Amino acid sequence: MVFASFFLMRCFTKPLQTLLSATEKIESGDLDSRVSGLKHEFGILAESFNDMAASLQGQMKQLQRNEQLATCGKIATTLVHEVRNPLAGIKVAMDVLADESGVSEEDQKILHRVVKEVNLIDSLLSNMLEFARPKPPQFINVNINDVIERSLRFTPGVITKEIRVEWDKTIQPPDIRIDPNQLNQVLLNLFINAGSAMSGGGTIFITVSWTVANVQLCVADSGPGIDQAVIDDIFTPFFTTKAKGSGLGLATCKSLINLHSGMITAANRPEGGAIFTITLPIAKDNQECK
Repeated sequence: MVFASFFLMRCFTKPLQTLLSATEKIESGDLDSRVSGLKHEFGILAESFNDMAASLQGQMKQLQRNEQLATCGKIATTLVHEVRNPLAGIKVAMDVLADESGVSEEDQKILHRVVKEVNLIDSLLSNMLEFARPKPPQFINVNINDVIERSLRFTPGVITKEIRVEWDKTIQPPDIRIDPNQLNQVLLNLFINAGSAMSGGGTIFITVSWTVANVQLCVADSGPGIDQAVIDDIFTPFFTTKAKGSGLGLATCKSLINLHSGMITAANRPEGGAIFTITLPIAKDNQECK
């Protein structure tokens, strides 16, 4: 009886000790801790514990993102007011100096380069401010094909002889209720990224499909694709794989799509290259099924 009691107590205390140890790790900040190897009722309890830990980990990441956004908003506001005015003064001064008759051609090139760098800084400030405090969307009913066509017209530096576009314009989806300017901004970013990924040439694939509730727009390319090690981070603010990237392009895209009650995801195509999928709700007064 003593042996049986000891055995039964060990069967209960060991799983409980495992759960207690995992709880202590979670409490100490190790949100990657999980419970494994338990069976029967304790196994069910372990699954619930793991689900709770995963949920907590996701909430903590979201809190960190929210904190980043709040910090970005404060920094962006300060930079716009404190940095933009001096930058404008520097730009004007460089332009005036470059137009002076006594300035050599070599010095003019240097001054123009300074102006170019000032414009780059101003663009980065604008991106940060736009990401931190996006304007509320001005919703109207539009056909997504019209927005795609407009976006392609504004990318002459991307769509070249080496990079072609495959898109069936004859497919006419139902209208969606969006801010066309903001969706245009998202598409421009995706087209520019696709062009950058295919420096040696390739194809941008655009497809549109829909269900009774949503329109789905896919922008894919035939480039090298996205490194699997970073694919989960590409929409994170300030994350970039480009040498001169700000890390706000795709983060801004996600922010704008979220304002439209939509969703944007990224993946790699089986044929090679990356694919971005945007899902947007169909206008309520124009519900139809493909």
